Amino acid sequence: MKSMSSCKHATELVSKELDSELKIGQKLWLKTHLLMCRDCRECQRQMKLLEEACDIRRNIMKDLFD
Repeated sequence: MKSMSSCKHATELVSKELDSELKIGQKLWLKTHLLMCRDCRECQRQMKLLEEACDIRRNIMKDLFD
């Protein structure tokens, strides 16, 4: 059984990974957790989609106002 604290830690690392490079230990821990946790894999997928949507919107707004 997975603990909620490990899932919370995983989502924090997923968010951090979108902004910067994780340390090797963090990457290994996150990959291992994601292999075992479908919910966190889904969370990671959704966070990446949101980041892509924000990037698209940012580029559209930049094109409109530049």
